[in-house]
Amino acid sequence: MEFEIIVNDATDFSENKFTSSLAEAADAEADQVEVTGVEFQVAAGYNFPASMAEETATQGLVRASGLPSSSVSVKRRPRGGGRRLAATMDTFDANYTAANAGSVSTLAEKANNMSLITEAMVREGAENFTMEVVDNATKKIRVSCKMRPKTKGGKAPSAPSKSKMREKLANKMGSGNRIDGYKSNGPKKSNGPKTVDNNVTGGNNVVGGNDSTSADASWRMGQFSVVALGALTASL
Repeated sequence: MEFEIIVNDATDFSENKFTSSLAEAADAEADQVEVTGVEFQVAAGYNFPASMAEETATQGLVRASGLPSSSVSVKRRPRGGGRRLAATMDTFDANYTAANAGSVSTLAEKANNMSLITEAMVREGAENFTMEVVDNATKKIRVSCKMRPKTKGGKAPSAPSKSKMREKLANKMGSGNRIDGYKSNGPKKSNGPKTVDNNVTGGNNVVGGNDSTSADASWRMGQFSVVALGALTASL
C-alpha cells in the first residue's frame, strides 16, 4: 500500500503513529504493519514558454533547487482540461524529492521563488524567459507499507476500506492534514458498494481520492478543496 500525505511540517511525521493508525484501520496488530519506504517531497506547477523542452525545464529547476537531477522530475501537462493557456505558455508539473524531512520547508520556498527559478533558467540558456507559479508548492510525504500475516503461513490482513481509513487516519493525523492519494496492492475489505467520496472528516482532515478496489490499482489523486494545513504534532 502507498499513501501520499499533504502536510504543513514534514518534521512532525511519526512513523510509529502512522503504523498504528493503519493497523487499527485494517483490524490488525501494529507488528503486522511494516513501513517499507518514506519519501519527503514537494510538488509545484509552473507556466513556462511552450517552446521549452522538459529536459531544459528540469535542468533549470535542478539548478534552482540545488538538488541532484535524480531528485527532480518535470512533466508537461497535457493541454485541454482546466483553464485555457495562451499559446505561448505551457504548464509543467514539477516534483522534488527532499533529502530529509528537515529540508522540505526550504525546498518549498525555493519551489515558489520565481526570481530564483528565472535566474536558473537563464543560466541554463533559456532566452526571453517568462514564467508564473500556477500551483504553489505543496509539502507531502509518500509512505509505502505492507501487511504481514499474524502467524507463519497465515493470511495477511486485507487493505482497509476507505471508510475505515477515514475514521482511523483522521483521528491519528490531527486536523489540517490530508491523505491525498492511496494505492492498494492487494484485495480490499468490502464495505458496501464502491463510491467516490471526498468528505471531510476529523476537523480539516481529508481522506479520499478515487482509489480502486482492484489489485493493480493505480495512483488516484482526489480532487479536494483547499484546506488549512496544520502540523502533525497534535497526534503523531
